[in-house]
Amino acid sequence: MATLYFAFGSNMETRQMHQRCRGARALGAAELEGWRLAFRRGATSTGVATIVPDLEATVLGRLWSVSGADLDALDKCEGVASGIYLRSWVTVRFSNRTVRAHAYLLADQDAAEAAPRADYLERIAAGWRTCGWPVPELAACAGLHPVFVYGTLKRGHGNACLVDGTAFLGESSTRGALGSLGAFPVMSSVGRSLVHGELRAVDDATLDRLDRLEGHPNFYQRSRVELCEGGMTWAYTQASEKVRRLPKVDGGRWVGAVRDDILLFG
Repeated sequence: MATLYFAFGSNMETRQMHQRCRGARALGAAELEGWRLAFRRGATSTGVATIVPDLEATVLGRLWSVSGADLDALDKCEGVASGIYLRSWVTVRFSNRTVRAHAYLLADQDAAEAAPRADYLERIAAGWRTCGWPVPELAACAGLHPVFVYGTLKRGHGNACLVDGTAFLGESSTRGALGSLGAFPVMSSVGRSLVHGELRAVDDATLDRLDRLEGHPNFYQRSRVELCEGGMTWAYTQASEKVRRLPKVDGGRWVGAVRDDILLFG
């Protein structure tokens, strides 16, 4: 007999969920009010997703229809028998109504908070994008900083080594203007043109390194910008009057030469 399962962690990702539960059927985005998404130490030293009571918060997730055999498989994957997670009932809002669904909570609700592995957070981000949730908020839930990169920090370019090991949360875009200084681009957050890039989730130490690379606040300024898909993120920008004087980057997508020998701004 089918029942409902509310996923707020890596089981939001379609591929992983179907590997674990072949008969699972995705129903859509759902919200759990009065709880907060947190990342705490489970069976390892890295953080795993759980939910903790918080009357002012809402957990964003994905609702699945699953069978009894699917639940057994999930119990095994979540370490229920080992006391890592507990399966519980929650009441979520789905399609303008409330429904009861199973959810998995860390058994140790007092476990220390910890940052998740990059690949783990990337799977959750894929689920958030499928549901249409603003992914920068996920980075904040994990205690990380969302950063929109559009130049040499993108994958395959000269400064990508500085964000190696951080979570790649997907391709993104924002509104503004993008100019070229030849070896690297410069963005202004003022303007209506699309600027394409990538979203990263970085820790404090990485953010400090990026500030030094970008010459913040003297050359670039780290400022808040809104992504087209929703959510606020950091980006390294310059004043609009400076960017207007530069050659425009066609289509707002910088595809400069790949470099791996020197560090460039971007």
